[in-house]
Amino acid sequence: MTEEEVSLTKIRAAALALLTRRAYTAKELKTRLQKKGFPPEEIGGVISEFREKRYLDDYAYALVLAQDGLKRKGWARRRADLALKEKGVGPAEREQVLNLVYSPTDEVKLARDLMRKKWRRGLPPDPLKARRQAAGYLARRGFSAETIAQVLRKPLSDEEEF
Repeated sequence: MTEEEVSLTKIRAAALALLTRRAYTAKELKTRLQKKGFPPEEIGGVISEFREKRYLDDYAYALVLAQDGLKRKGWARRRADLALKEKGVGPAEREQVLNLVYSPTDEVKLARDLMRKKWRRGLPPDPLKARRQAAGYLARRGFSAETIAQVLRKPLSDEEEF
């Protein structure tokens, strides 16, 4: 084996070791391998090879992350887009995934459901504080100011007030 083949074998082994622990985007994997001291030009070849073999699939990764964000974390579309961008998913793939995952979603209903879940034991005693907390909570999950305002305009139920 030549020195280059040995180097590629080490990069492949390191990449596979990382991928057995969790899924990565191509950008994340490249960053991790560079931190281990492998040359960027050789990393690129291994990443291309892994994409061809479908060991790396940014679209599938993005789909799982967006679905998880919506179902478990209550992310709005904007927050999911930011998370995908941070992970290195390309703009075209992000748009496709977000359209697929968030197209049937009513963000106002999602936000109201999140607030019901958060305050199922009751609202804080101070109405102004409750409004501030609700606005901050929803903003951190990526809801727009317009959506937050719509949620805060109506009480969550007949006996609750904002």
